[in-house]
Amino acid sequence: GFPKDSYYFYQSQWANNQTTLHLLPAWREDCLYLDDQGLVEVVVYSNATSVQLLFEDEQGGLKNYGTKAFDTMTTPMGYAYQLYQGDDASETPHENLYLTWRIPYQKGLLRAVAYDASGKQIQKTSGRSQVRTYGAVAQLTWKAFEAP
Repeated sequence: GFPKDSYYFYQSQWANNQTTLHLLPAWREDCLYLDDQGLVEVVVYSNATSVQLLFEDEQGGLKNYGTKAFDTMTTPMGYAYQLYQGDDASETPHENLYLTWRIPYQKGLLRAVAYDASGKQIQKTSGRSQVRTYGAVAQLTWKAFEAP
């Protein structure tokens, strides 16, 4: 199979040889949960120092939902990991191992941008760094696998 969302969470925690940047959920209103304020929880799994969340509407207008940065923590045994400790951090500690925004749903393109400790954008990342509103499926083609 192909890597699922949880794969990228674990990769963001354990893989030091590549930058993980994985954005979820899929961006279509009928597939999303909107809270009582009409907001969608957007999650980014990353091991970058900071991540910026940007939205481009269908008319090309750009909205910056801000940049969130991790702090580096070290266990008594010397293992370093990142934890989000911003003003809107969750009271549930494990939920701060990834970044979360609550934003209104709107059709368009949602994208995450990763930055290193010096503030330089990281170009090469692993995962899905953008999601776009999509329409109804027009056609589905399926071909059964035939063993050689």
